[in-house]
Amino acid sequence: MQQGVSVILCCYNSAERLPATLEHLAKQETNENLDWEIIVVDNASTDDTAAKAQSIWKNAGTAIDCKVLREPRPGLGHARHAGIAAAKYEYIIFCDDDNWFGKGYVQQIAGMLANNDRIGVLGGRCEAISNIDIPFWFNTYQQFYAVGCQALYNGDVGERNYVYGAGMAFKKTVYTALLDAGFPSLLTDRTGESLVSGGDTEICYIHRLAGFQIWYDESLFFQHFMEVKRLEKKYLEKLMAGALEGIALLHPYIPLLKMGKTGLLKRFFLFIFYLLRSIPASLLPGKDPRFHLAYAEAYNPFPLSFHKEVKKIKKASLMFRQGYRNT
Repeated sequence: MQQGVSVILCCYNSAERLPATLEHLAKQETNENLDWEIIVVDNASTDDTAAKAQSIWKNAGTAIDCKVLREPRPGLGHARHAGIAAAKYEYIIFCDDDNWFGKGYVQQIAGMLANNDRIGVLGGRCEAISNIDIPFWFNTYQQFYAVGCQALYNGDVGERNYVYGAGMAFKKTVYTALLDAGFPSLLTDRTGESLVSGGDTEICYIHRLAGFQIWYDESLFFQHFMEVKRLEKKYLEKLMAGALEGIALLHPYIPLLKMGKTGLLKRFFLFIFYLLRSIPASLLPGKDPRFHLAYAEAYNPFPLSFHKEVKKIKKASLMFRQGYRNT
């Protein structure tokens, strides 16, 4: 894989937001020996996003390559996969259409990923910015906007197990190997006006289960421009509902992330415990036995399957670890 950075900028009706975002990318300060590119993915937009991106970059006065491609299937996950597939460089950075990267962001990402093979996914610190005053309630709920510090110290984020998708970076060869190993994709992420999220969290989870660190560094600074409509409480309620729905869909990963170094005897008793808990849950209205079955399958010491997604994830994790050690 060719060394360098590919910035994946996914867009849905982003014509109005693109000028400032691309302006900040055009002002990136990088070493002469760093090759990098921008890939704008027009994800089923109904405005002139693609034409606007091409026009803006043509007038930006930079030699950095910016290509625009269209992904007709709605969904942020589809757009990101299309961008990754088209990327010609090893280091991938996700940039949302309202993210304004600090001038050294691309160069710092390249250096950190090149110097630490243990990092699977890398994230930075985001600050909210708007053309109106930020509401007083925003700081309490800023994590739903992918804003704020993600850890107290630089380094592995520990039991948090994820960083924000905005500004996220990882290696294309590792990510491709993870998909080839069979990790299932449980989410399509945001689609059109739907705000179901969690695809970036899933990327972090599969890297963690494959043995990599999820890393945060506060020096990786960028801004998230907040439109007026996104600072309304009704939008926040929709954003929170989408995040919670995404968390529910990702529940097969949770017990596997929590399992750690659990002895065989303890695993057996936990398997029985959660399996028994799933029985009354299946009989009571409003209860979902799948959560208990997911935990039972995670701790299951026998070659049986009660939750197919958990089984797929366990198998993919094993296949990746075996294959990656042999490369």
